[in-house]
Amino acid sequence: MRKYFGHWESLKDVEAAFDQKTGLASKDILFAYYDYEEYSGKAVVLFVSPEDGLLYEVYGVHCSCNGLEGLWEPERTSWEALHKSKSLGEYDDATAREVLKRLVARNLKS
Repeated sequence: MRKYFGHWESLKDVEAAFDQKTGLASKDILFAYYDYEEYSGKAVVLFVSPEDGLLYEVYGVHCSCNGLEGLWEPERTSWEALHKSKSLGEYDDATAREVLKRLVARNLKS
């Protein structure tokens, strides 16, 4: 299943955007989305940490004078919280919206 959307095509793109030189390869990235339009951007990355097996979300927004550098601040989340979140439908990329909705629905059942 595809997991990189918007302006990202690989883990390397995510690492470069957040200026993370190490450590992300060990994360089980489940979904990563970055949209940049009209001098501002927003990004979300969902991953499972190998250290504790828990689900984390990184959310970053920026204006034209900055990028995502320094915004890698993972916060614990849950499939239930993501399901209730209004952000599930806010992606401009219809495929990204559908993939995320399916990912959340599949994990709510397990």
